Amino acid sequence: FYVEGNRPKAIDEGRYALRLDPQNRDAATLVASLYAEAGERDQALAAIDEVLARLGPAERESLRRVRVSLLVGFGSGAWESGRGG
Repeated sequence: FYVEGNRPKAIDEGRYALRLDPQNRDAATLVASLYAEAGERDQALAAIDEVLARLGPAERESLRRVRVSLLVGFGSGAWESGRGG
């Protein structure tokens, strides 16, 4: 759905993947990125934070980097303008 440009359906599929595997970092990154593209800061960060809370310390680093990238993008105005990042 992501490749087709159907962002709402891609978010639904990502959320479904997270229900099946609550520690799925790829699904969390996809969902967060899609929310960020839509300018939905709180939902983007929540998607990352939900999975971060379920991971052990050794597995958190990649998602922490995604979270920092989201915050930088929102801080620069890149996500709010719909440009993506």
